[in-house]
Amino acid sequence: MTDQTCAICHYWRSTETVEFANDTPREIGQCRRHAPRIVDAFVGDASDEHLTWQATRFPVTSADDWCGEFEVLGGKAAAFVAAVGRLS
Repeated sequence: MTDQTCAICHYWRSTETVEFANDTPREIGQCRRHAPRIVDAFVGDASDEHLTWQATRFPVTSADDWCGEFEVLGGKAAAFVAAVGRLS
């Protein structure tokens, strides 16, 4: 397991804690590394095409997930924001 988890990534925002059956509660959040993705959203019976539409959502991940684009909190992104703030 890697130490570079979503929970400590600059791009991740916690949204809720979910308790799955026979599991400990898990922190769930959104990855904000890229723009939201277009997804199909359903209301009621998903087989009825009239009850579907497209929406945008950030990818939802667990706090202990990881990816190849990890950026530690306070890393390069924070340095960039500080530098931009000094320029304005």
